Amino acid sequence: MKANTLLNLGFSGLVAAVLWLGAGPALLTGAMAQQHAGHGEGGKAMMAGQGKAMPGGGGGNGRMGGGLYGMDWESALTEEQKARLDELKVRQKKMMMPMKARARAIRADLVTMALADDPDERTLSSKVDEMLSLRRQMMMAKFRHIMARREVLTPEQRASFDMHVMKRMSKKGGGH
Repeated sequence: MKANTLLNLGFSGLVAAVLWLGAGPALLTGAMAQQHAGHGEGGKAMMAGQGKAMPGGGGGNGRMGGGLYGMDWESALTEEQKARLDELKVRQKKMMMPMKARARAIRADLVTMALADDPDERTLSSKVDEMLSLRRQMMMAKFRHIMARREVLTPEQRASFDMHVMKRMSKKGGGH
């Protein structure tokens, strides 16, 4: 949704967009918690990366695997690939932490502004633009991270990884 489109929605549409922007990560977090609910201690261990490989998928990292051509891309990694992917993951988390913190702050500002007795739509719209810009930066960082991970993999691993990414994105509406 483009920022100028938000202006045409009117105040109630703008509030709905604000709430949608704020609810996205919370809904994903809730969905992930529900996905692992009912797994007891074993589920907690799998989530913590302490599980054992299971027939038909599921590596020791708590993710469902198996997938394409019977190969779980993670189970076929060399030690060098694992080390490089770990480096990429740490770099990505370090980059995303301040952006996520900023998104939470903007979301709080948006809600406060929307619930004010006399809200200023122009200021609210500016804050929505700021959130949309940040979301774009976060999405670009996510996709750059995915591309960097693919570069570490062999063509066979990439095929399985690509299926894994597509499956996760279809379940989460674009999240990875």
